[in-house]
Amino acid sequence: MREPDVEVRLLLASGQLERYFASPDVDIAITHGLSQVLPDMRSHHLMTEILVPVCAPTVAGRLDSPEDLAHEMLLQVPPRMGQWRAWMDVAGVVGVDSDRSPRFQSSPIGIEAALAGAGVAIANSRFIQHYVEAGRLVLLFAIGLPSDTSYYLVYQTVHADEPSVVSLRHWLLSTLVNDSERTLEK
Repeated sequence: MREPDVEVRLLLASGQLERYFASPDVDIAITHGLSQVLPDMRSHHLMTEILVPVCAPTVAGRLDSPEDLAHEMLLQVPPRMGQWRAWMDVAGVVGVDSDRSPRFQSSPIGIEAALAGAGVAIANSRFIQHYVEAGRLVLLFAIGLPSDTSYYLVYQTVHADEPSVVSLRHWLLSTLVNDSERTLEK
């Protein structure tokens, strides 16, 4: 974003929206989950997740089919519990215990473990695309699981026309649309 008068500070937070918007320092939020907007708020859909299995190239060399995942560590994060089982259902894999695995506090930590060769992570395809393009992660089996959760841009209606909110909203929406188009072209 090229707006010298707009200060962007990122805060990783979890919990209820009203708690964060009670602070005068918070104008806008990006939330993950199901659409959850309070009555005095606006929401814009940013992206739907497509969850894919990824791993380091050294691990990928051992995997010829989804059934081979039975012999690998399936890296999990609590917000994504159950998504390995859902992915295996989509892939038609049976007989693999998707619950036996180390658990990490957040998706970025799980992806770091995959980068280090600790196992196979399930991740948002948009968030790992640059690692795949750089050859640091391998996208396995070309089977994606559309998630039932999405990312949303949320702000209070009273701030909808403020220049900083308008600018950030426009930048995020146009960037994600352009990025999505580039992803589809590959």
